[in-house]
Amino acid sequence: MSLNWQTAVETNNAGFEVQRSTDGRTFKNLAFIEGKGTTDTAQEYSYADEDLRSGQLYYYRLKQIDYDGQFAYSDIISARTAGKDIVGTFAPNPAAAGQTTLSYTTASAGELRLSVFDVAGKEVLRQSHSVVAGTNSFDLDLREAGAGMLFVKMQQGQQTAYEKVVLE
Repeated sequence: MSLNWQTAVETNNAGFEVQRSTDGRTFKNLAFIEGKGTTDTAQEYSYADEDLRSGQLYYYRLKQIDYDGQFAYSDIISARTAGKDIVGTFAPNPAAAGQTTLSYTTASAGELRLSVFDVAGKEVLRQSHSVVAGTNSFDLDLREAGAGMLFVKMQQGQQTAYEKVVLE
């Protein structure tokens, strides 16, 4: 995925930390792109993020850092990589107090069959939801599953996707 941005002017710009997240909350630094210092002409920057999973939704932001250590964050943008017809992501993940939200994206409307399994393979939750083409959101209460990792099977028609969610 190619990330591109530009500045109109720069004052004491040491550079940019390119940051990525899969939940939109916890970001990790991918790279530092050196700034142009002080300039009144437009500058263009880019970064190629190549360590990506197919069908994953990613969130990006820039941390612009001045020479004196002051910094400011850009707005957060999101992008999904190609690959899957259906994709589900959880936020927060790990799920706080067993509560999380499933963001489910599909190319077509239909019925989503959701099955959640513990590490022993025991089904701890089964639900069905009507979904529309695009992004759908469902709040999930997983408190009865206890702490640990859960495996989630999302099935819509002939399409199946799997994700993990951790309960604290």
